[in-house]
Amino acid sequence: MSIGVATTANASPRLHTAAHRRRVGDFMDCEKSSDCYLLNGVDYEYDYDYDHNDHWVIRYLWLLSKMEAMRGLAIAHCLVLGRNVGRTIFAALMMMAVVMEFPAHTATVNDLCFDIEGEYIGSCSDDGSVVISSLFTDERMKFDYHRPMKAIALDPDYARKSSRRFVAGGLAGHLYFNTKKWMGYRDQVLHSGEGPIHAVKWRTSLIAWANDAGVKVYDSANDQRVTFIERPRGSPRPELLLPHLVWQDDVLLVIGWGTSVKIASIRTNQNKVANGTHKHIPMSSMNQVDIVASFQTSYFISGIAPFGDTLVVLAYIPGEGDGEKEFSSTIPSRQEPPIGAVIVDMFAFRSYASLQDQGNAQRPEVRVVTWNNDELATDALPVHGFEHYKAKDYALAHAPFSGSSYAGGQWAAGDEPLYYIVSPKDVVIAKPRDAEDHISWLLQHGWHEKALAAVEAGQGRSELLDEVGSSYLDHLIVERKYTEAASLCPKLLRGSAPAWERWVFHFAHLRQLPVLVPYIPTENPRLRDTAYEVALVALTTNPSFHKDLSSTVKSWPPVIYSALPVISAIEPQLNTSSMTDALGEALAELYVIDGRYEKAFALYADLMKPDIFDFLEKHSLHDALREKVGSSYLDHLIVERKYTEAASLCPKLLRGSASAWERWVFHFAHLRQLPVLVPYIPTENPRLRDTAYEVALVALTTNPSFHKDLLSTVKSWPPVIYSALPVISAIEPQLNTSSMTDALGEALAELYVIDGRYEKAFALYADLMKPDIFDFLEKHNLHDALREKVVQLMMIDCKCAVPLLTQHRDLITASEVVSQLLAAGNKCDSRYLLHLYLHSLFEANPHAGRDFHDMQVELYADYDQKMLLPFLRSSQHYTLEKAYEICVRRDLLREQVFILGRMGNPRQALVVIINKLGDIEEAIEFVSMQHDDELWEELIKQCFHKPEMVGVLLEHTVGNLDPLYIVNIVPNGLEIPRLRDRLVKIITDYRTETSLRHGCNDILKADCVNLLIKYYKEARRAIYLSNEEDETRAKRNDSSSRASQTEIMKTTEVKSKTKGGGRCCICFDPFSIQNVSIIVFFCCHTYHTTCLLDSINAVLAKKEAARPTSRDTELYYQYENGDGDVDDDDEDGNTASGAPRMRCILCTTASS
Repeated sequence: MSIGVATTANASPRLHTAAHRRRVGDFMDCEKSSDCYLLNGVDYEYDYDYDHNDHWVIRYLWLLSKMEAMRGLAIAHCLVLGRNVGRTIFAALMMMAVVMEFPAHTATVNDLCFDIEGEYIGSCSDDGSVVISSLFTDERMKFDYHRPMKAIALDPDYARKSSRRFVAGGLAGHLYFNTKKWMGYRDQVLHSGEGPIHAVKWRTSLIAWANDAGVKVYDSANDQRVTFIERPRGSPRPELLLPHLVWQDDVLLVIGWGTSVKIASIRTNQNKVANGTHKHIPMSSMNQVDIVASFQTSYFISGIAPFGDTLVVLAYIPGEGDGEKEFSSTIPSRQEPPIGAVIVDMFAFRSYASLQDQGNAQRPEVRVVTWNNDELATDALPVHGFEHYKAKDYALAHAPFSGSSYAGGQWAAGDEPLYYIVSPKDVVIAKPRDAEDHISWLLQHGWHEKALAAVEAGQGRSELLDEVGSSYLDHLIVERKYTEAASLCPKLLRGSAPAWERWVFHFAHLRQLPVLVPYIPTENPRLRDTAYEVALVALTTNPSFHKDLSSTVKSWPPVIYSALPVISAIEPQLNTSSMTDALGEALAELYVIDGRYEKAFALYADLMKPDIFDFLEKHSLHDALREKVGSSYLDHLIVERKYTEAASLCPKLLRGSASAWERWVFHFAHLRQLPVLVPYIPTENPRLRDTAYEVALVALTTNPSFHKDLLSTVKSWPPVIYSALPVISAIEPQLNTSSMTDALGEALAELYVIDGRYEKAFALYADLMKPDIFDFLEKHNLHDALREKVVQLMMIDCKCAVPLLTQHRDLITASEVVSQLLAAGNKCDSRYLLHLYLHSLFEANPHAGRDFHDMQVELYADYDQKMLLPFLRSSQHYTLEKAYEICVRRDLLREQVFILGRMGNPRQALVVIINKLGDIEEAIEFVSMQHDDELWEELIKQCFHKPEMVGVLLEHTVGNLDPLYIVNIVPNGLEIPRLRDRLVKIITDYRTETSLRHGCNDILKADCVNLLIKYYKEARRAIYLSNEEDETRAKRNDSSSRASQTEIMKTTEVKSKTKGGGRCCICFDPFSIQNVSIIVFFCCHTYHTTCLLDSINAVLAKKEAARPTSRDTELYYQYENGDGDVDDDDEDGNTASGAPRMRCILCTTASS
């Protein structure tokens, strides 16, 4: 594949690099995946050899598309495409993804347009329809014109006005002006008779359209035509190479047609009023246009758009065969520029096979020209398949931009225009380079000083200074100009702490950090401690930097870094050839910063500093002399290898000096003799740094002979004085090795407890078989850890472990416990432990371990036979055959009898009872439970073989079998021991049983009679139904009387009037006539309350004179002091109350 050549007006083109060719080649040859409309984006920039002040450089972004034919419309950062199949796709360019797709037409989409708000999109098609759709709602309108429609334009204020105006035209030659009226939409023909309408654009109130005759402009505000611009002479027919109309602003119309460009200025006679709107003044003449620019080109115009005060032209360079002849023979296609916002009209290419595939076409070019046709820049685009395309196969449109001028040679951020170059296979976004692009170009060509000057001059974002500065410093570093780079850092890095830190570490990596140290800031910004420490350490590496180190330590604030890393870098140089006085003085200063005045005093003394006495007094270092003598003595003992004696003298010689203790701890550690010093290391007064204690404990882990000392030390030292993590890290690699001892394991467990890792400590305690592990488990609530240490816990104390496992069976299932115990092997008596666990589990929940009940049968048979039979009776989850085999092997007879009974083999069970157990009473009990007469026959037959059993059978059959039946079938001559006594007992038992049955029957009959009497008395009670008047009257009565009467009568009050067809059994009036309460009896007699009381009173008066003594004439009412039916009163429980009790007068009279 050939590589594109980019040119400008003032520079000769040159080929791209191989790397650039590969990138473009990969893009050109990439395979498009299926069902995607926007597949990928490649940022493709042309490279020129021109002066750095040339700003006419355009960047391009390729948007690949698989669709072969479509029309497009763009607004802001979105692209709308119309396809041959009549579908419309709404896609976001910045996201490069399809966000909407909807069907609009049944044929090729010819034109698309937006309103100025970008809320509505209009489209027209060869199917003769015009569709206007909302992009944010479901609103959609369709208009049919019955002829192919080629151009459409919406009113820029379509979304804001209720008139919903648009213009459209097509092959019919009519330009329709559609407006929404009261009665619906109405079409007005603005123009006709001059051939098809090829393009139409609407700006403010001006509508411009092109037909075969030329371009016309219509003022919709004044309802009259403004002007006519004739079609350029010699231009191809419009259906072969369409005219291009672009409104540059409200009055400038750019026309590109064939090889001709015209810019027309429309004078609309508009005057602005105070609110910013326009006031239209009627025009009396059609001569309202000025052609402000016009020129001819040497190429075909495939698209045109404004570019500030200039123009961008998509040029097609004709070959030898590209002329009017080819235009006349080429299949026509449609293409139109945008209106309103941004419109990209992508061609409805119907068949590429019909093109004359000569394969010799030139690349399309993007040219920037002035209104006088002066070319300012030219770019040749390597679009895919350009060799086979014609002028009509390309299109150009532009996106709106907020800026209207091209000031200062650079576009402001966000103001730059966007251009869309469309070909059958590609969509390319182009935009001018901005200030940042110019700066990037300077950096790419090595003009770092000029790029820095441009940024400092205010071109581009302020954040670019960091990028330019970083690039400039990189350039100086590559050139090995380290000193110059270091001197520029304050200017380039300014107050950026991350940038300073990054360059500090970069200089350190290059081993050139000493040249940067004088420029490193200590505030505004203040860097991290590590940056300053690395810088100071770098100054210790070479004696030539030692003076700089000393001055830097004195000048830098001590709070911005830690002196310890620098001290650690200097101390190895003590007493070596690289040690200098400046380095010693710097080390003394660092000791002072770190608070180690004794060491600083020693160095100042060695350096013969005259102010050492003031230093001695200031820091009260009189003990330092004593310490120095003690250190000399310890050094002497160390040289003599008397480590134990030296360690024992440390408390006396070092006393309360934490720094001295730490120094000797590390010294003993270096000599690998620290274990002898550990017992003497103080934990308070002084308290050392954590590191000293950690080093001491780690030293005790190195040899098994020190492990007991390690354990005692861990238990005795306060946990707050050290971190357990380093010691744990030193011990863990020894786990499961030959050097692992119980003491070391226990020490590790203690460290785990200190570190809060109780689960790991629990695991170690379990492995060590610690008896107090159960208390530890409960204290730290480690029941989740039971799962891993079942065997160990059972071995430690099964009496504690079994209830624990049973109680937490929701955390560790029975299957897990059983599997671990079975896997224990010879470590313990796993079967016995398993028996204890399963027995406890069965008692807690008989169904929890049902999968192991077969195993549990055997375990009971081995370890607890007396519990086997209760288990067999309670469980339903064991296999009967297996359980029977186990009982047979272990000669468990009663268990065999039970299992045989459950297996449905009672005869064999009976044989076992009689022949093996010899227990006739159990045999009788077993047969009684089976309720099988044949089994009784079998029992009798079996007993005949043993005469002593016949007697026992006779004694226990009372209630089960007729003893006479057994006596009759006994063979003659069979001698039965104690037969007479047993017969006497049988007869006595039979009489007793008969007497009991009679007594029970009498009791049963008495209970039936009593219950019937009670039912009868309950049935004679009445139900009192009151009305509202009675209830009001009752409220006025004494509350105690009302409560007493209610209790005696035991009525149910219904607070509603009685209405119905029933009649009183005394007065025979319907209940609905009188508003009186009624009394209802279970005998179905009903009375008015007043009628019943009057009748009762009359009977009472008659009976009072006679003083009846029999129960047949008993009173209807009984009171507390009256005599009556005592039985009835007791039955009702109302005697004590003294309240009356009612009876049905009819039933009572009839019975008497």
